[in-house]
Amino acid sequence: MEYPNELEAIVLKCLEKNPYSRYATAREVQADLENFSREYQIMFSALVFSSFLEPLLEKARCPGHKW
Repeated sequence: MEYPNELEAIVLKCLEKNPYSRYATAREVQADLENFSREYQIMFSALVFSSFLEPLLEKARCPGHKW
């Protein structure tokens, strides 16, 4: 599946191994995602977005858990 380069850049920055290369705050991630969504005319609410992220973040909190 192909994704826009801008979205890939955001995801890769979130996954950077070096903490100094990652986003410093969730607010920075939010700003880039909002800019991306405006550019691509994607409308989403905070509730929809948080519902999407919740299971992903839960997995990140429990890396040893077998999903």
